[in-house]
Amino acid sequence: MEEKEISGEEEEREQEEEIKTVQLCLFQILDEEFGIDILQIQEIIKPQEITIVPSSPRFILGVINLRGMILPVININSFLGLEEPKDINKGEYLIVRDGKMLVGITVEAVLDILNVPEKHISIYEDDNPLRSENYILGKSRVYNREVNLLDLHRLLEDAKAII
Repeated sequence: MEEKEISGEEEEREQEEEIKTVQLCLFQILDEEFGIDILQIQEIIKPQEITIVPSSPRFILGVINLRGMILPVININSFLGLEEPKDINKGEYLIVRDGKMLVGITVEAVLDILNVPEKHISIYEDDNPLRSENYILGKSRVYNREVNLLDLHRLLEDAKAII
């Protein structure tokens, strides 16, 4: 009898180990929830004084000095087809990394950082209009609600191309 209990426990442990997860940072912009892989985030900071850069594209709010590094701060609302925020000094900045590029993006609030099972994540095909036009990589089920996964790489590549 005891052997069955032990092998049952071992089997359960093996099944738990096989569940692969992705750690997502969930954040809010207006009334929508988004998520990105935590590995793309260097840090989360409160808004700082922004230095305006003349003749920069509208989506670049300016630059900040983060411990001696000058970083652009991007308002991603226009990329996502959302209205502009009323106050850019509220909320938080996600300092995100894509390759060697390091930028700040504005979000209203960081909601949570969660481990989400890969089976709860669905990635859109490249030709899906949500992915190609709205920078949505896919969706994830988190606590019985759907969260849009932001295609940060494409968004930053397009921002870089505009600059």
